[in-house]
Amino acid sequence: MQNYTQSFGLQWKKFSKTQMDDTDQKQSETRFFATTNWRPEELAGKSILEAGSGAGRFTRVILEKTSAYLWSFDYSEAVEANWQNNSDIAGGRLHLFQASIYQIPLPEASFDKVFCFGVLQHTPDFEASVKSLIKYAKIGAEIVVDFYPIKGFWTKIHAKYLLRPLTKKMSHETLLNILEKI
Repeated sequence: MQNYTQSFGLQWKKFSKTQMDDTDQKQSETRFFATTNWRPEELAGKSILEAGSGAGRFTRVILEKTSAYLWSFDYSEAVEANWQNNSDIAGGRLHLFQASIYQIPLPEASFDKVFCFGVLQHTPDFEASVKSLIKYAKIGAEIVVDFYPIKGFWTKIHAKYLLRPLTKKMSHETLLNILEKI
């Protein structure tokens, strides 16, 4: 399967700090704990799988706010930005690698918790992606995923969807250059 995440790697490498919270912000932390309904103390010593880490905003939350062990991957080159953003606080608890959601190079049924935020809508096969994640959860484990909602007709007339037929034909570098000039 062709790596469909090439543009994401380019984005995360160029804008590696964009979604990383500053010391006085807690947007990622708030979103993570509100979406999962997990508490930091319940994650102590647990094995967590993060699918589609991007630049590592939720990786950082886990490393800073819990004592869990994290296996985090992304199919894109975003793993480089994640490592740049989080290696200094990893303390041996971060196992970061590049892999496809369909071919995760880890033993199945290994994780107490699995999460995947803002990724599934970008994969070629939503159902296969979810099924793949389920294989890596232990019996009785929790899996939390999210995806961008489709709000009927209005979603499809959003500018990004109207422009997509044109922008898909451009190189990522050309599109970025155009956007930087706007």
